[in-house]
Order: sequence, then C-alpha cells, then structure tokens
Amino acid sequence: MQIGYNENVGFSELIVRTGLSFTDKKAALQEAAALLEKAGCVDPGYEESFLKREYITSTYLDRGIAIPHGTQDDKGMIRKQGVAILQVPQGVNWGPAQTATVVVAIAAPRDSHLLLMRNLVKLLQNEALMLKLKNSADPEELRSVFLDCIQDSGLVKMT
Repeated sequence: MQIGYNENVGFSELIVRTGLSFTDKKAALQEAAALLEKAGCVDPGYEESFLKREYITSTYLDRGIAIPHGTQDDKGMIRKQGVAILQVPQGVNWGPAQTATVVVAIAAPRDSHLLLMRNLVKLLQNEALMLKLKNSADPEELRSVFLDCIQDSGLVKMT
C-alpha cells in the first residue's frame, strides 16, 4: 500500500536546491535520496534504487538534465510522490560525455514519472528556460520554471 499517494493530487513534495557541487554521480544520488527521505517521500535506503536504475540504464536525458528514479522492484519504498531538483552549476559527471547540471530526482509510484519525463523533453527545447534552470541562484525561480514546464502533465497540484 502506498501511503500519502493520491493519483489525482500530483507531486506532494517539490524540493529545490541550487548552487550544489558533487564529486560524482553517486554523491548526487545520495543527496537526492536524502532530501526525498527527509520530506517523507521514500524509505531509508532509496539511494540504492537510484543506483540500481543507473546500472540498468543511464537516466541522463540531454543538455545537462538527468532524471534519476528508482526501479519497479523498489516502488514499495515510496511513501508519497516527490521531486528533488538539484542544480549543479559546474556539473557532475553522469557518464561518458554526460555532464548533469540539473538533476530531477523522482519518487513516484506507478508510472507517473513518464508524464514528467515527457514534459521535461519539452523543456529541453526551450533555451531560455534551460538557462534559468542551469544558472538561477533563486530556488523559487527554479520551482516556477519547473512547475510551468510540467503544467500540462497534470502533476502540478501540490498538497
């Protein structure tokens, strides 16, 4: 049973951190999981699910955006839907020829992360919004850009 999940509500937590720096992808995934855990979105140890997903396939999209999410096997660790956006201005190595400057970590039961990913692809096509995501030091501006980006997905209603 998923606690705190209501498919009609959308993401109940949106955490935004700017100006971060990480030594590697694993450190970024650990931070994202810790933020989602602190917000009550996931059980302790969810970073292992992020790492398993990365082992299966990279969650790097394009143009500096990575969208880590857990595996289907670990959906039971999700307590409520949440997104943690980590801005890494200097970038973090996400794999060969992949440098992530914006990490959008997703905790979502079922397949609602697929809707979010679809809308993030639209964001990749908007140069002005991409620059804001990568360069703004204001977490509220990043939150606004992100919410505007996904408004069509039906996932923006916050509890």
